[in-house]
Amino acid sequence: MLGQSISFSLMRALLQAGRAFVTPKIRSKTLRNSLRTVVDFSGNRGRLNIPYYWARYYHDGRGPVYPVYKKWLVWFKDPRKDPRLAQGYPMTRAQAMSRRLRMSPAVFSALRQSGDIIVVKRSGPAKANPFFTEGMRGFKTVADQVVRRQFKELLITEMKRRGIYRLKIVDSA
Repeated sequence: MLGQSISFSLMRALLQAGRAFVTPKIRSKTLRNSLRTVVDFSGNRGRLNIPYYWARYYHDGRGPVYPVYKKWLVWFKDPRKDPRLAQGYPMTRAQAMSRRLRMSPAVFSALRQSGDIIVVKRSGPAKANPFFTEGMRGFKTVADQVVRRQFKELLITEMKRRGIYRLKIVDSA
């Protein structure tokens, strides 16, 4: 049981350090604020997760986008004016598809003339923003420090619990 307790504590500490390390490198406020740590106790694994389906397109980039069901792609220049985002950004593709905005021709024309919406036949490719790939560079050094600190704390706690008070820890690093 001690080994499992140590590994869970270590995993939590590494996930917390990894999250703190990569968060400043995520330029999208929505993605940065949604970054979560996910712990799988049964498999003794953990990961950093962003729940938005479009996070991978932001991270890896994407090719051009074409309309699927209609003739035009339409989006608002200012996302704050988009009524589909009143509930926040969609997390799943199904949520995005269910939030289609149906507007009358008069409303569409008015929005188009005012310049509030962008109407195109296709959208060009988007460049990659590899925040995980670039953001985790250099994390090995931080991870080594976290492991050393955690192991030292857990070892001292366990030794005291067992009544062993004379212990000298020599850190070779």
